[in-house]
Amino acid sequence: MAIVCLLILIVFALITNLHGLPTARRSAAMVGDYVRWPNGIVPYTISSDYNTADQNIIINAMRTLESLTAVNNVLCVQFRPKIASDGQYYITIQNGNGCSSYVSNL
Repeated sequence: MAIVCLLILIVFALITNLHGLPTARRSAAMVGDYVRWPNGIVPYTISSDYNTADQNIIINAMRTLESLTAVNNVLCVQFRPKIASDGQYYITIQNGNGCSSYVSNL
């Protein structure tokens, strides 16, 4: 379930990063270039609740999304493990019930 939710969130992030949010919005989500991932780089952490095989499935899904969104062999989005200098902006992939996100970067 968590992997499906992750993929849905990632696809939404990719679409909004490439095309912006739709004009008809019902939420108070933040809009504008300042909420996009800088240079299309999305830092992430994966919960240790996942075994190595599941972590590899998640990472392979990210690599697939990177390649599917590349334009002229240039990645539009790139996932990489979070480092200390990323600060508070990163995604956390954890095993749980449902999908959720704070309102922040797209």
